Amino acid sequence: MEIQHYSPLVGMFRELTQALAAANGVAERLLAPEGQTLARWTFLDTLSEGPISVPAVARRLRQTRQSTQRIADILVEEGHLLRLPNPDHRRSPLYACTASGREVLERLPDAVAEWYSFLGTALSLDQIERLTELSRSLRLAAEEFTEARLSREAALTGN
Repeated sequence: MEIQHYSPLVGMFRELTQALAAANGVAERLLAPEGQTLARWTFLDTLSEGPISVPAVARRLRQTRQSTQRIADILVEEGHLLRLPNPDHRRSPLYACTASGREVLERLPDAVAEWYSFLGTALSLDQIERLTELSRSLRLAAEEFTEARLSREAALTGN
């Protein structure tokens, strides 16, 4: 795509940023009465597949390790997570949901049910499926670009 054709991409990213901010804001307001945040829910959901380290969660969620560690520490203090020994890395424990954490994870979808119901009437199933498909394509393109760029940089620096 030539430089003069970037304008649609700028508009796309503007809309995506604003849509995500609006949707996240709704989720935060609905989760607050449960004493939770979207960041905590996302962290707990990542652990639903089994114990995982903070660096692995951070990579998966594309967040800094430090901010992810802060969320893990809060969830441990609240009794929603357990720290477990990591056989692969002594200084990086694994985290697992406690029964309390699993209860929170099961309860949170109810907190946003009204929002999901509203979206189900505001958007058609076809629109939801298309948006999901387009979002996945954008994520995969970003991952491909990042991998290619890192490989190119490594080749230039000899790393």
